[in-house]
Amino acid sequence: MNSVNISDILSAISVFLVFLSFLLSNIDKRVEAILKNEKPTNAQISALKKYRKEIRQFLFIQLCPILIVFVVTFYLLLPHAIKIIANSKLSFLDFDILNSLFICIEGGILLLTCYIGFKIIEIKSLLK
Repeated sequence: MNSVNISDILSAISVFLVFLSFLLSNIDKRVEAILKNEKPTNAQISALKKYRKEIRQFLFIQLCPILIVFVVTFYLLLPHAIKIIANSKLSFLDFDILNSLFICIEGGILLLTCYIGFKIIEIKSLLK
């Protein structure tokens, strides 16, 4: 794998990741607000229905599409990451910075994907 290809990929991904991190920061504020809101009691049937409808809409219209974008991004970059790991040797003094950066970005995307997945589980538990 030649460094020019990785360089081009990193350049394109950096712009894409800025957009995704902006979306994630906006959504994360909304997630925290939803988690802080109190759930209406079972006696307040109309308020409970409205609460559940808002949570479902948030999950399926805003949060799940972002999760899908992160999963697809991780999946698209995975073959390059596997090639880099398979063809590289572990060296703390002599390493290719572009390949190392690419692996760090792939790891970061994986962590953000897991974070969004856990937030979805957390919010979905409010529907019970």
